[in-house]
Amino acid sequence: MIRFTLDQLREKAQRRPAGYMEDVLAMASVEDETITLDQESYQLLAGKYRGTSGPPRPQEPTAAELAANFSTAIARWSAAGFPVVSRETYDARAAVCALCEFWDGTARLGLGKCKKCGCARMKRWLATEKCPLGMWLN
Repeated sequence: MIRFTLDQLREKAQRRPAGYMEDVLAMASVEDETITLDQESYQLLAGKYRGTSGPPRPQEPTAAELAANFSTAIARWSAAGFPVVSRETYDARAAVCALCEFWDGTARLGLGKCKKCGCARMKRWLATEKCPLGMWLN
């Protein structure tokens, strides 16, 4: 299951063609501002709308930006006492990443990377980190 908030859907709908929000809501269940999609519905929507965002795609982070992002994330994680997420949360994050237009699972010798922020799979374990697109709920 993929879960996100209504606010996250509204934000993403601004970058998608007309009808995107209606399509998502038609396939999802909504309860208390939380939208839930099953994997099959999410994949259908991803196939239909992948690569249809209005503004140009962002450039991948430079090596200097990657180093700065990594250093900041590790400092934040260390300051919080090195908390990690549960396996369930990690798996939910991985499912979202796998279907995201910015995720490249073949990069870095199969470890994968996000073309938006440059992170690798390990970031999903860090409880102090979030998706730059706001796609992770926890």
